[in-house]
Amino acid sequence: MRAGHDIVTPALSIWLDISRVIAALVVFVGHARGLAVAPADIGPGWHRAGEDAVVAFFVISGYVIAWSTARSGADFRGYMEARASRIYSAAIPALLFALAIDHIGMQLDSSRYLPNWQYDYIVPTLLFHWSFLGGTGSAPPTRTRWLPTGHFPTRSGTTSSSAV
Repeated sequence: MRAGHDIVTPALSIWLDISRVIAALVVFVGHARGLAVAPADIGPGWHRAGEDAVVAFFVISGYVIAWSTARSGADFRGYMEARASRIYSAAIPALLFALAIDHIGMQLDSSRYLPNWQYDYIVPTLLFHWSFLGGTGSAPPTRTRWLPTGHFPTRSGTTSSSAV
């Protein structure tokens, strides 16, 4: 191992992994709060904490990925191939499973879904997000409203009058 690339000790590695797990759990609770499926006693601050935990998760992950890449000596192409295989080998089966469960849920009790829930633009939406363009503000056209109007908490804790 080259000098300077052995700075992540086993103890630090465990601490970083635990930190990422905690951040992911906070994101989960924040999303549950934002979707109004969390218990009523979870306050609106959790939604903001979830946003902050996303940043923490990605900063920690960036550090771990940079260290791991430097340690392995991979070039850019090798790095991209390894990252894509790690991400998509989990994301594609998870997405297919979620779509299957969602389809079953719609068949069993469609009244539990938003009235305008649809898959009209699923292919462009998936390609858009799988290309890592999800936060660019140039989303593909869609008529799907993920949340009903007035149900998305803002940073101030009040509810927004516009749908996401």
